[in-house]
Amino acid sequence: MTVAATLSLTCPVELENALKRELDQLAIPVVKMGRGVIEVANDLETAYRLIMWSRVANRVLLPIATFPIIDGDQFYESMKSVAWEDWCESSSTLAIQWTLSSGHHHGQFFMYRLKDAICDRFLEKTTERPNVDTEAPDILFHLLLSDKEAAVYLDIGGGSLHRRGYRKGRGQAPLKENLAAALLTLADWHQNGEQQKYDALLDPLCGSGTFLIEAALMRADRALGLLRGKLPCPGWLGHDMALWKKTWQDAERRAKEAVDKQKGKAKSIIGFDADRDSVAQAIVGADYAGVSAWVHVERRDLSALEQWPRWEQFKKEHTQGLVITNPPYGERLGNVDTVPYLYRSIGRVLQELVAGWTLALLSGSKQQSEACGVKTREVFYRQRVHNGPIGCDFSVSKINSPIVTNNPAGENNPLPLQKAPQALRILQLDGERYDKSKTKLENVEYRDSAISLLNRLRKNAKNLQKWIEQEKIECYRLYDADMPEFNVAIDIYRDHLHVQEYAAPATIDPHKAEQRFAVVKKTLEIIFADAAGVHCKVRRQQKGKQQYSKQAEKQEFIEVREGRARLLVNLDDYLDTGLFLDHRPMRLRIEKESRDKRFLNMFCYTGAATMHAAVGGAKSSVSVDMSATYIQWAKANLALNGYSESNHQIVQADLMSWLPACREQFDLIFLDPPTFSNSKRSEHDFDVQKDHVELIDLTMRRLEPGGRLIFSNNFRRFVMDEELFSRYKIEDVTKESIPPDFQSHGKPIHQCWIIQR
Repeated sequence: MTVAATLSLTCPVELENALKRELDQLAIPVVKMGRGVIEVANDLETAYRLIMWSRVANRVLLPIATFPIIDGDQFYESMKSVAWEDWCESSSTLAIQWTLSSGHHHGQFFMYRLKDAICDRFLEKTTERPNVDTEAPDILFHLLLSDKEAAVYLDIGGGSLHRRGYRKGRGQAPLKENLAAALLTLADWHQNGEQQKYDALLDPLCGSGTFLIEAALMRADRALGLLRGKLPCPGWLGHDMALWKKTWQDAERRAKEAVDKQKGKAKSIIGFDADRDSVAQAIVGADYAGVSAWVHVERRDLSALEQWPRWEQFKKEHTQGLVITNPPYGERLGNVDTVPYLYRSIGRVLQELVAGWTLALLSGSKQQSEACGVKTREVFYRQRVHNGPIGCDFSVSKINSPIVTNNPAGENNPLPLQKAPQALRILQLDGERYDKSKTKLENVEYRDSAISLLNRLRKNAKNLQKWIEQEKIECYRLYDADMPEFNVAIDIYRDHLHVQEYAAPATIDPHKAEQRFAVVKKTLEIIFADAAGVHCKVRRQQKGKQQYSKQAEKQEFIEVREGRARLLVNLDDYLDTGLFLDHRPMRLRIEKESRDKRFLNMFCYTGAATMHAAVGGAKSSVSVDMSATYIQWAKANLALNGYSESNHQIVQADLMSWLPACREQFDLIFLDPPTFSNSKRSEHDFDVQKDHVELIDLTMRRLEPGGRLIFSNNFRRFVMDEELFSRYKIEDVTKESIPPDFQSHGKPIHQCWIIQR
């Protein structure tokens, strides 16, 4: 048998550098590097060490023969000429795996021809032939096909080494074990000797725990060959059993020494995930891998990480930590891409909890990494890698302290409440600045009306100032058709103005109405010259499909804060912004009353009330709406606040069909139906006046005894049916549900009741 000069180690393409680092740590010299393969000197001790210890390699291959490919018959004859009896016995079972490195050959055809050549050779030499066993063969051969030649190898490791044996179930899109090990290696988690770069590791979205377990196996000095528990490729005739036993015993000794050193020490590798099944798999996997003494896994939403009781003590004990994580990459569904907001939330949480640590992030793109706060100029290491078929961005960078930003696709940092929101700067228009503003309005058509509008805005802002500052309000209504000549609503969203012109009645000259709206826009642009944007639209009564039609296609979402909730608004693309400002008091009430409650949000729109329930400590929630756009928007809000659908389910459904089928019970329900809806997704038109009795009755069946239903609607002429008062305890809370910025006109903008059994 001719002995090849080198062993070929395969690894995922793009991870050759990680394998090279590992070989340096194992003190195994590299002979040659190629794409997805590294060659090292061929000796049995090296082969056994690689099989026992390599965490990055896929396969350890010993070359057997290489022949040019002319056709199938020539290939068969060439392979039949190999002395296969030197490699295994006829009584052995065998399997053949194949890889097509280039060309257009039919891999399975050549695999069968190789099998025939081996078996026919044995029949001629011994009158017996090996049997094929694809599950647990005694010997495994690997066939590599390129354009012009075929190479056959002995797979000494007995199969892909990424299979460790500790994974007892499959989570959602589990990370391949050797990919996780490679990324940990590139992040410098594992180093030779006692001195380690990092003394702790955190994965805030750990899934089934692949990063945690691989990191613990490294820190525990536990060889992967021990997990597989058997001699690889036992049918190979070239084994040296004494040498294999020595390799095994050395690995056992090192693992025992590491266990002894860990006794009595706190766990330094921690992971959290919101999914119950994934967390269970991570715990079981760590146990099978023998690293439970190093790993702590707990079920927790991203938003609840800071509530982990051991944080302060953990950070005192561990000052140089590594955060490594592989968040979902997601895909664009509907009109709102939720993924940037998840990454933004991750970055915000890490900045608040572990600023100064190192972040190793596997994301779907550089844009996602940037949303998490990763700045290109501050990256220590970056490269493109593939997670299965998906091209990903892997970066290693420092976790910085929070910096203010408003860009959801850019730097990710908390948004502090401003001491003086944009609209309140009107209050500073005293003296010189006020005169300058009036001067700028001198050249505006309808000058007197423009100055009157300026004064009315100034007056309204003064009236709201104390409330805004005390309650730290970022979004509110500044003006609501207070003057007959300017029939508009002006809302403030942080440092943006949202201006809606109410459609003029038929008795008003359209040209005159257009001129007045132009005056409003010009006036606001002058007064709010330093605003982030002035967004204008005309508000008409919506019918049929118009209820869901788009006004624009900018797809710009602005993050605002309300209470402790973070919410996304879109000021251009839709008639409504994603946040009904008049319901602010009830949302804040939900936040206060939701702790440990099961919350149901019906006609949930963009899920603003659900976000308040979540930050208020709701045990769980279900949010239902019929619109795919709003459902995706609600999911983006959920991600922005650091919550997952494991505890907060978001459902696209027609409520009048969903409610009769629902069997869950809830402690707190928010029901804010539209006045009218005739969506094509619904079997029947909905009219709040006509259908509210049936709707409330169906809802009350889902309300736990002692629970509360908050029912509201914006139909100005709505009258609650008297028969409901005979069945339920109903309290009119309309007055307290109207915020100060919506109290300037007589008839309330909405009506609201608390309903109990």
